[in-house]
Amino acid sequence: MASNIKLKRSAVPGRVPSVNDLALGELAINTYDGKLYLKRSYAGNDTIIDVSAGYSLPVATTSVLGGVKVDGTSITVSQTGVISAGTAAYTINRQVEIADGSTTTYILQVAPKSPDYVDVYIDGVYQQKSAFVAGSGTGVKDSFIGNGIQTDFVLSVTPVDSSYIEVYLSGILQKDTTAYTLTDDTVYFSEAIPVDVLVEVISIDKKSQLILSEAPESGAVIEILTYSPTLNVKKIPLLATTASSEFNIGYSLQVGDLAKLVWQGVYQHSDAYSILDYTLTLDETVAVGDWLELTLITSNAIDATTSTLASSTVAENNDGIGVNTPLDLNKQVHKLSWTGSYAYTLGNGVEGQIIYLVPSLGQSSGIYITVANIRLLSDGAGSLATNSVYFPFSEVFPTVVTGIFTDGAWNFSGGTVA
Repeated sequence: MASNIKLKRSAVPGRVPSVNDLALGELAINTYDGKLYLKRSYAGNDTIIDVSAGYSLPVATTSVLGGVKVDGTSITVSQTGVISAGTAAYTINRQVEIADGSTTTYILQVAPKSPDYVDVYIDGVYQQKSAFVAGSGTGVKDSFIGNGIQTDFVLSVTPVDSSYIEVYLSGILQKDTTAYTLTDDTVYFSEAIPVDVLVEVISIDKKSQLILSEAPESGAVIEILTYSPTLNVKKIPLLATTASSEFNIGYSLQVGDLAKLVWQGVYQHSDAYSILDYTLTLDETVAVGDWLELTLITSNAIDATTSTLASSTVAENNDGIGVNTPLDLNKQVHKLSWTGSYAYTLGNGVEGQIIYLVPSLGQSSGIYITVANIRLLSDGAGSLATNSVYFPFSEVFPTVVTGIFTDGAWNFSGGTVA
């Protein structure tokens, strides 16, 4: 017959065993209080632990690893390893949603400072910035038709700021935010919108919602990370127009800055790339058409203009006269020169690529480009021309012409084809 095993015990209320009552590994019970005790030996000291009450780590010191008391809802770990807790402040707020197969709009727990302050992962895959907006419902759309003269368009609502509008010309999203400005309820373009070109502006009037471009599959895990507004966060989208391992980001990292790189939705460990003097260099070559997104997190000020169009992204294109100089598609801004006659050539880009043509100071309409495939937005028929001579500028500096490569051809906002 089996015998019962009984531990040391007491039925006296409040009685606790002493260190001399227990050997290491031995347990004792107070049957009245319902508590279980053991002896602990740590750093040469013996103590009695009330196991039923749970165990707390010792208070942390410079030489002892201990516990962290959280008085509120957040824990922050600094770059030097210091852990601190707060009652309201946060560094990153994490929110998890489960997709139902149809929902595209989710209420955010924390209102982001701008869309750059939100990271979205679906089943662990990073979503690039163009796959979502942080704003309200479907937004408010205003539509206009260009007349060749008008440059300003009054919206039906007043957006939060320029980060909360999307501007489309003939259905093409204008990724260059320097081509227009927003003041109160009015969008101002740097040049007149050509005749019959459709202008659409989608205004995002709230910051409390996340809107995905399409609904994830049912059961997909949506993880939303919102950065604290006390940080400076900037997302820099990059597109490989040629196979390359180097990209200009328009920003030079400073002491204390953090960088996060994602390549085709996959997080890249810091050992896989380096950033030095405005240049991002990867250990591997990025294939043509691949996208990357670099997130900079810093306590330093990030200039939104220089972060996307630094001086080193400008192709000077003035190293020869009368020569068919190819425009470098790794550059986004092309400053063109003209002396008597100066010809350029422009090959095909990749879908969605945007370039800007700017005449050098004092230059005029003598500049021309032989374009592999071209379709003028100002041409009502939108007909495709192959290897055509294109004159981008119709007036003296500071004319700026935007070119967008879609459906196998360059579409320009101004100029004429010979």
